[in-house]
Amino acid sequence: MNFRVVFQTPGERDLDEAYRWIAAHEPLAAERWRERFYLALKSLESDPERMPLAEENKFVTRELREFHFGKLPYVFRVLFFVDGDLVRIARIVRAQRRLLTKAQMSEAIQTDLPTDQSLL
Repeated sequence: MNFRVVFQTPGERDLDEAYRWIAAHEPLAAERWRERFYLALKSLESDPERMPLAEENKFVTRELREFHFGKLPYVFRVLFFVDGDLVRIARIVRAQRRLLTKAQMSEAIQTDLPTDQSLL
């Protein structure tokens, strides 16, 4: 089964913030990071359930998974859930940060897609 990868609104904001944070520290690396990030997300189109459950899974009623992307100091956790044939990117956070709270995860999961836009 092929899946379509889409962003929830909080995940979309998180990606923009991550890109700006990297660009502020290493402007030349930021664009390469974003291109590699999109390629890594594309891998979720084939078998997203191969990724482990996220620690924040205990805060939500859906199965929340994660994958890590990047190299130090730019390692990020991508939190997502599978909804039918959609892989919904709920949040993107730096791996060094604490776990997200129940309220932060609830906001991400309850948020509708801004439009029916595919990521890829």
